[in-house]
Amino acid sequence: MNVKGFVPCTMHPNCFAYQNGGCSILKNTNFRKGCPFFKTQAQFDEDRARYGGEKPDPEEQEEEIA
Repeated sequence: MNVKGFVPCTMHPNCFAYQNGGCSILKNTNFRKGCPFFKTQAQFDEDRARYGGEKPDPEEQEEEIA
């Protein structure tokens, strides 16, 4: 794991879950044909709006990570 506890991943640096050199969502990134969960930030935001999710408060996220 890297500094923030994320699993290292260089497959899709434009993924919504990519932070500090790793995946902030998954605990394992060993896939045969690429990550099945990959979405850009725009795709993720569209899905969140479509399905009624709320955008998290960045300050609350910082507290959870620490």
